[in-house]
Amino acid sequence: MRTFIAFEFDSLLKERLALIQDKLRGFSIKGRWTHIDNFHLTLKFLGETTVEQCNKIEEQLSNTLNHANAVNLILENIGFFSGDSDIRVLYLGLKGEIEALQNLNNMIEESMVKLGYTREKRRFNPHITLGRNVVLKDSFNSVKELLKDDCNFSFTLSKISFMESQFSNGKRIYTPIKTFSL
Repeated sequence: MRTFIAFEFDSLLKERLALIQDKLRGFSIKGRWTHIDNFHLTLKFLGETTVEQCNKIEEQLSNTLNHANAVNLILENIGFFSGDSDIRVLYLGLKGEIEALQNLNNMIEESMVKLGYTREKRRFNPHITLGRNVVLKDSFNSVKELLKDDCNFSFTLSKISFMESQFSNGKRIYTPIKTFSL
């Protein structure tokens, strides 16, 4: 099974993200949009994982997150990772307790390295993916300006889940295997 570790979101945050996403759809020609049930903040992608590995991951996460605290964040504004000719990933950036979030990410990264998983080479860039392969009608900066007031939203992340990612009927489905409350 394909797995990852992520912060899960409460319904209030998911609804705010869906509102921002709906506005973005109105400014776009096309895109593949993240389903409201799939909004999350990835901390570590693990990839293919056996049942035996799952048990070890759960145990390691339990030990690692035993003294971890919830993280307070604020939606910043939209940003993107570019592809060859379009916006490969359209996301919401974050501000707030970013250092605490990075420390938590480092703890999880180190605990998974102990289990034999490869250390992530890229710098941790916390974000919430809203869509992929998006083509906007207007310039990115004009859309960003129109959305800035919608993005000022504070929230607390207090649940980290070890997740399974499945592909069914052309859609990604993310299912918690085990959830840890902070």
